[in-house]
Amino acid sequence: MADTEPNGNAFSNANSHSDSTLSPDRDASGPRVKDGPGRYELFAFISHMGASTMSGHYVCHIKKEGRWVIYNDHKVCLSERPPKDLGYIYFYHRLSSS
Repeated sequence: MADTEPNGNAFSNANSHSDSTLSPDRDASGPRVKDGPGRYELFAFISHMGASTMSGHYVCHIKKEGRWVIYNDHKVCLSERPPKDLGYIYFYHRLSSS
């Protein structure tokens, strides 16, 4: 299971994306999950390289079997240092409560 984010609030720092588990239910002012702890893990993100969203290039990083893989058009390979801080869209899945 992944570690918890240091500040315990997944919504406080939008630019701080990591493999850490995010726990919004620890913050009293945040949303509450009725069926267990709301813990999430980053499993993919899309990043953009270019001057604007209308031009440039999009690539996707997906975590598979504990390793990050970059999907860049027809090229797919391991990503040793995925640029998580440069993401355009982030995808999380909810961790089980067990």
